[in-house]
Amino acid sequence: MRKTIVSIVSVLLLVVLVVISCAPQATPTPVPKPQPTEVKPTPVPPTGPKKIGITLFTRRHQFYMDMERTWKENAAKYGFELLIQNAETDVAAQTAQMEDFIQQKVDAIILCAVDPKGMIPAVEAAHKAGIPVVTVDGPVDSELVVTFIGTDNFEGGRLAGEFARKYITEKLGGKANVAILDFPQSAVVCVARVNGFKKALEGMPDVKIVAQQDGGAMRDKAMAVFENVLSANPKIDVVFGINDDTILGAMAAAEGAGRVKEMIFIGYDGTPEAVQLMASGQSQLKADVAQQPVEIAKKALEVLKGVFEGKQYDKNTPVPPILITEENAKNFLQ
Repeated sequence: MRKTIVSIVSVLLLVVLVVISCAPQATPTPVPKPQPTEVKPTPVPPTGPKKIGITLFTRRHQFYMDMERTWKENAAKYGFELLIQNAETDVAAQTAQMEDFIQQKVDAIILCAVDPKGMIPAVEAAHKAGIPVVTVDGPVDSELVVTFIGTDNFEGGRLAGEFARKYITEKLGGKANVAILDFPQSAVVCVARVNGFKKALEGMPDVKIVAQQDGGAMRDKAMAVFENVLSANPKIDVVFGINDDTILGAMAAAEGAGRVKEMIFIGYDGTPEAVQLMASGQSQLKADVAQQPVEIAKKALEVLKGVFEGKQYDKNTPVPPILITEENAKNFLQ
């Protein structure tokens, strides 16, 4: 009996094993492999050209015409778009132009300042808006200006004065009556030229400044003013004008009075018209201090490029003046 039970159990176990072995096996669900995520670069908006606001002192002088032309010819090389305005010696107009540049969110400003103190608030406003300001030819009395780029006007005046001193010593025996046509509104630039000129004449007791008048820095006004100077002074030996328009106006007045041969004239700016007169060897314009407007304008663009690259600059970036006379005038016409 016991053997029979064992046999039955054994048979049942075999049946169970056979059933299990013959049952279909469950197929495991495949786990998908993670696919790499495609990272698309964030589009960078094009920066475009840097917008540069330029406010000019005037457009009536050859010096500023040459600078404006140079800026326009070279702006694209630096990736600059220029917005040029003309203040025409008006502080209020220049202030309004600066305000417009700030509203337009320009990247930088070139300021040919009409007045060194009158333009301080405008420079401060630009600085507050994060807009760097470079002054050219006309400085501003503010530490917020990146740098001033321009002629050393005192040195230029001194060069003119040294020429006058030599002429008076060698040709007039150290005695002379001198007339000066200045422009006191330009409290830094033109006043510095006159101060440099006077400095060179110090220590000459027989040299007298018989007239110092405001010629307005314009040819027509300088001509009218010098007509009055001629009427009041029967003897004038040397005339110094703070720019070429001034000195050419004075020469026209002297020509009209029939007295141009009585005196020599010394100008400032080195404009083509003035240089051509000296190169002729027939003019009473005997010397002229040349600024370098093309170099000054190019320097301003180069400085702005450096500013955008994070460079630092000294507060003054001088461009040296050059004395032109009959002897070297032809070299400046080439």
